[in-house]
Amino acid sequence: SGPTVTSMRGRTATLEKDGSTMEEAHENKDELEGKRLNFRCTNVLKAGHGKPVFCVSFNNCDLFYRNVFAAAGSNQVEIYECLKGGDVEMLHAYQDPNPEESFYVCAWSIDPQTSAPLLIFAGVSGVIRLVDCREERLVHNFIGHGNSVNDLKVSPHDPELLLSASKDESIRLWNIRTRVCALIFAGNNGHRYEVLSVDFHPWDKHKFVSCGMDRSIRIWSMEKAHGTVIKAKHWEKPPSTFPTRVVEQPIFCTTRVHANYVDCVKWKGDIILSKSVENRVVMWKPDMVGRSSKKDGVDLLQDCEVADCDLWFMRFSMDFYCKWVAVGNRFGRVNLLDMRTVPIKQVAKLTSPDSKGVIRQTAVNYNGTIVLACGDDGAIIRWDR
Repeated sequence: SGPTVTSMRGRTATLEKDGSTMEEAHENKDELEGKRLNFRCTNVLKAGHGKPVFCVSFNNCDLFYRNVFAAAGSNQVEIYECLKGGDVEMLHAYQDPNPEESFYVCAWSIDPQTSAPLLIFAGVSGVIRLVDCREERLVHNFIGHGNSVNDLKVSPHDPELLLSASKDESIRLWNIRTRVCALIFAGNNGHRYEVLSVDFHPWDKHKFVSCGMDRSIRIWSMEKAHGTVIKAKHWEKPPSTFPTRVVEQPIFCTTRVHANYVDCVKWKGDIILSKSVENRVVMWKPDMVGRSSKKDGVDLLQDCEVADCDLWFMRFSMDFYCKWVAVGNRFGRVNLLDMRTVPIKQVAKLTSPDSKGVIRQTAVNYNGTIVLACGDDGAIIRWDR
C-alpha cells in the first residue's frame, strides 16, 4: 500500500503555472563576488508530525514551480509554496500507512509527456515512492534496496533517470517511467559501508559521484553500460524481468579528502565540494589524469571552516548557478558561502530566534533569493533577501 494523498486546498490548480517570466528567475544574478547579503527570517513552520525533518528540496526541474518545495520527515512528505512577503502555504501532504516509516530524502522530477511535477521520496524502509503531484496519486513503489535509502538524485540530462544511495552499500540507477532498475553500482570495489550522498555531473551524462560512511568519495561512469540504460528506457516487459547490470569498478576513488564519514558531495563543474564531520567544506579536484604519484590523488583547492558542523547527516545545498553554498550547524544557524571567492567567504549568517536545533539540510531556490532549512526540532525555516 502507498501513502495517503491529501490536497490541502482541494484543487490541482495549486501547482499550475504561475506565469512568472524567465527574467524574474534570473534576477539578482550579477551580485558582486564576496559581497555581504542581507537575509531576514520571514517564516518558521512546524511539521505536523512534530518529529525531525531530514530533507527540504525546491522543485528546480521546472521554472514555473520554482517556489514550490517539499519537506520529508517521519512518515510524511509535505509540499509547500513560497508566497510573496514571506508567507508559506501547504499544498499537499503524503502520509505513509506504515507508522514506522521515516523519510530521509525527497527529490523532484517532471513527466516528459504531461509536464506534471513528480515527487520521489524514500527512507528507512528502502522503498522509493513516486507521486504525481498534479493528479495527486501514488504512481509506483520502487523496491530493490535491502536497507534504508539515504539520498536520491534525478539526472539533469534525463528526468527519467534516478540515482538512489542506500545503507545496503549500493547505488541503483532507475528509469522511473519504465519502472526498471537498469544498473547497480556495488561489489568488491564499491562502497564498504552506507552510501550517504550522490550527485550527477552537470554536463557529462555518464558520470556521477558518491560518498559514504567508509570515508571514500568515488566517481562512477555509466558510459560502458550506456546500452543497458537505453535498453531500460525502451523496456516494455515487466520491470522484474529486466537484466539489470552490476557495475563494480568506479573510475576514481579516494579517502584522502576526509578522515571521517562523508555525508554530502556535489559537483561544481569538474570540481567537487564535499563535507564530513570536521567543521569544514572542502573544494577539490580529482586527479583523473595521473599527475600525482598516487592513483587516488586529489588537488585540494580550498578548505572553508564551518563552526559547529560536526554531526553526520547534515547536508549542504547550492543555488542553480552554483554561486553559493548553504550549510547548517548544530545550533540552528545557516552559513551562506560564496564559492566564487578565493578564499571562500561567508556572505551571510542566517539565524532564527524560534529554532535552535540541529539543521539537517538546507535548500536554496533557483536564483538564491530564498533559503530554507530543516532539522531535528521539526522546524522549516525561511529566509528572504
